[in-house]
Amino acid sequence: MAQVKTVSDVRNEFLGRRELVCDFEDAAGRLRRPEAVEAVRAEHGLEGGLVVPVRLQNHVGRTHVTGTFFVYEDEAAAKAHIDPSIMARIEKSLATKEEPAAEEAEAGEAKGASDGGAEAGEAKGASDGGAEAGEAKGGE
Repeated sequence: MAQVKTVSDVRNEFLGRRELVCDFEDAAGRLRRPEAVEAVRAEHGLEGGLVVPVRLQNHVGRTHVTGTFFVYEDEAAAKAHIDPSIMARIEKSLATKEEPAAEEAEAGEAKGASDGGAEAGEAKGASDGGAEAGEAKGGE
């Protein structure tokens, strides 16, 4: 993870959010938004709030990236201030983070049930193979 240096940390009382501007050292070309959000969360201890990456700016001839983030304590305020398409993208990314844990649990439960299904699939494959062989002979 890239080093995070806070450039600006302002509390915007009017909009009910915290506005962070951070520099990520040696991250040009390698920093993605989810990684930047996780780095900012770790640096500032923001486990409860919604962190919205507004802008990641690469600098010409330099290896650092400047990121602007909005941190909302209340998700309803974030939905009121941020474009709905951006909020949909954020909700989708949050859902994909939660989904792998649920899939792992389901995979463990389904593994026992799928063992019997694998044998049935093998039997079906054998019967299909015989049909293909018959078609090949009939075609000669």
